Order: sequence, then C-alpha cells, then structure tokens
Amino acid sequence: MKALLRVYIDESAVAGHGNGLNALVEAALQAGLSGATAFKGIYGYGRSRYVSSSWVVDAYVALPIVLQIIDDEAKLRAFLPIIERTVSGGTASLARVSIVGSNEIDDRAPNLI
Repeated sequence: MKALLRVYIDESAVAGHGNGLNALVEAALQAGLSGATAFKGIYGYGRSRYVSSSWVVDAYVALPIVLQIIDDEAKLRAFLPIIERTVSGGTASLARVSIVGSNEIDDRAPNLI
C-alpha cells in the first residue's frame, strides 16, 4: 500500500549544525525512498503560535516548509524514527494514497502523461 508522508517544519529547523530540510532530504535518499519534494509556504504558524509571512518585512522569518514523500507505507513508517533523530520540533503525518498516474511502469495505474 502506498502512503504519503508529510513532514512539517520551518526554515529555522536545524539538524546538528546544519539545515534541517537538507538533512531530511539526504536521509530520505540514503534510506532509499522513492523521492522527496519540499514546498515553502508563504504564510502560516505552528506550535509556537508565531505567524510567519513572506510579505511582511521581519528580522526573523521562518516560513513553513512541507516535505512530501510517497512510497510504500512500511518504508515510510521505518523512516519515522530517522525523522525524529534528524530534526526536532516538526510534525509528521502519514496517509494512505492511491496513485492515479506515474512515470513508473505500473499496469495497475493509468498513465496520465
């Protein structure tokens, strides 16, 4: 069963002495996950209740970032502890998904391209 993993962090997320997003993408690559895509939000807030906005000039702007990965649910569940070890302060969600189009050859999914 395919699943969608979403990891919610912000630009200020750190991993050790480096960037949290970079560390997560590298960890996903090393774990053999099928791919990872990051989206930068223009407006949002999290647990801190601090609203970040791309159109407000602010000395401290930590815009929201969502990292999405679609792969087998078991592989994504195995990746969750790696996320917890890599960055702190983020939130993750996991949902089952149906793949309706893919660049991969799969007789079960129609090719939309």
